[in-house]
Parts: sequence; structure tokens; C-alpha cells
Amino acid sequence: MALACSPSGIPEYQCQLALIGEQYQLYYAVQEVQQGDTMEVTLSFRVEVQNEGWIGLGFSPLGIMFGSTAVIASSSLEPQVFSLDGYSLSQVVPVEEPDFTNLEYLVDADTQTNVLTFDAVVPDAFNFNQGIAEVSMVAAFHPTSPQLAPHGFGNRIPFTLSVELASSPPPTPVLSPPPLDPPQTPPPPLPTPSSPPPSPLP
Repeated sequence: MALACSPSGIPEYQCQLALIGEQYQLYYAVQEVQQGDTMEVTLSFRVEVQNEGWIGLGFSPLGIMFGSTAVIASSSLEPQVFSLDGYSLSQVVPVEEPDFTNLEYLVDADTQTNVLTFDAVVPDAFNFNQGIAEVSMVAAFHPTSPQLAPHGFGNRIPFTLSVELASSPPPTPVLSPPPLDPPQTPPPPLPTPSSPPPSPLP
């Protein structure tokens, strides 16, 4: 089931979601840029978690950790994009991914909250249909380890965002075929001219 947008408490972001027992706060905004004949859709994310370990968020075409592309960061790890090629740490591989930009990590000194922000172009795997896409994602964190380590039980959730474009085109009207002409009654046959009576013999 897709999670719809709930109003955000941060002006820069349109939507807010509480995940993983409300320990994981996700904010996001939708940006649209016309690129030639196509519309490029970028999601701007802000993740907030009160923990001592790493935090991560990524796109998950399969709806699971395996096969995802995620941004992970902590107080000891610069924010970086990783390809999750398997479930062991050796299969969490850093990658150069130009569609992920503006990666930043900070700790809010007042609330001791870890904050991760980044922008990401919605992958082509999530096709927009009449201005709406169901975007499969995965969120996770580790409570205590700032180094890469298995997130542990209950600290991960796959979810789906229902992303709607502000400039989505109106639905294509369905044209009904023109009404058929009523059947025409054929005209009555013309009368056959009768032959003149034979002339009498003289």
C-alpha cells in the first residue's frame, strides 16, 4: 500500500512520514524540471533519527534491501551512495551515482538528532502514469554503530511513496464513436409500366 503525503512541519518539504515506530522521520518534496520532451522528477529528502549509529534511505525496485540503491551516513561516515548487492557487508558497495546530489549530514545539537538530506532523480523503473508514480523505497538505521553494520531486527522498513506531479496533464478523454445512423427503409419499388392493350385487327 502506498503512503500518501501528510503535511510537513518543515516549510522546505511538502510531506512528512513517521516510520519504524515513529523513530524515523522522513520529509520529502517533489521537484519537476522539463528536460527536452520529458519531465525529470526529483525528490528532495530529509531524514531525522535520534540514534548514535548510521541512517540510510534508498530506492528499492524490488521492495527489499537487496537490489536497492541507498544513501548511508553517520557521525563517522560521510554521506555516500551504496549499491546493496547482497546481505553481507562486503556486498554493500559504494558507487558513483550522478542522480543523487546535495548529500549532507549533520547532528542537531539541540535535539541530538542525526539529519541526512539529499536529492535524487526518480529512477526510470518507476514510470509515471497520468502524473502519479508508486515509488518503492527502503529506510533503515542502526541504533548504536556509526560504522557499517547489520541494522538489526526491527530497524528497517520497505515502503512505497505515492508521488503526484503538480503539473500532471489531465486524463486523456475517451472518445466515444459517433452514433450510427438509424437504418434506412428502402423506398418502395417503382411500379412497372403496364403494356398497352393490343390494337384490334381491322
